[in-house]
Amino acid sequence: FTGIPISVSSKNIYFDRK
Repeated sequence: FTGIPISVSSKNIYFDRK
């Protein structure tokens, strides 16, 4: 997975993992 949109504390954080 690359670039996963996760909403944390009313914010969008993208995680780059493979």
